[in-house]
Parts: sequence; structure tokens; C-alpha cells
Amino acid sequence: MEGVKERICDNCSKTVPVSDLRYVAKGKDLLVALCSECRVKKITNPETKTVQKPASQKREYYCALCKYKFKLDPTTKSRLVCPFCGRTHGVQQHKELSSETLLSMDEE
Repeated sequence: MEGVKERICDNCSKTVPVSDLRYVAKGKDLLVALCSECRVKKITNPETKTVQKPASQKREYYCALCKYKFKLDPTTKSRLVCPFCGRTHGVQQHKELSSETLLSMDEE
């Protein structure tokens, strides 16, 4: 395919389109780019001992650079990094605004 950017998965070393990669935390300060197949294997692998916390504790964040919206537990000690593009700057807490709030902001 012409014009499609590709990158190598950090786990399986296959060349995949950039749109198929997601950055996943590995350890405290390391991010790895994983393709969809490796992410599925990581989730279904019984040896990975990850405990998921209830979704209610997670907050919504938004990357202003790539426009990706994601949820993250604020009590984690890891850095605030966009899981799609891997950048740290531009990530901010996402606040949904009601239509009334938007209209009142317009009137000011």
C-alpha cells in the first residue's frame, strides 16, 4: 500500500501499519509499541497477572495533539502519556460540557 506509514511491533518484530500500533506501559518508565495481535495475546495470556481496577476510578483524558481520548487511573505512579501517540505534552483531563454550559460561555 502506497502512502501508508508502517512501523515494527516491539514484541513480534512484524511490520504493521502505524494505525494498528498502540503504546503499552512495560514497567515503570518504559513504553512499547504493540500490534493488535500482540495486545490480544497479552490480554488472553494467563501468565500475565494484571488486576484491573473498577472503571469508576478512572478519569478521562484527551490528547490535544492526536485527538485520542482515553481513560486512566489517577492513582497510578506512571507518567501521563497518550497511549496512541506516546507523547506526554498535550495530554489533559477531558471535561464534558453540557449544551447549557457551552451556550453560557458563548454569551459572555
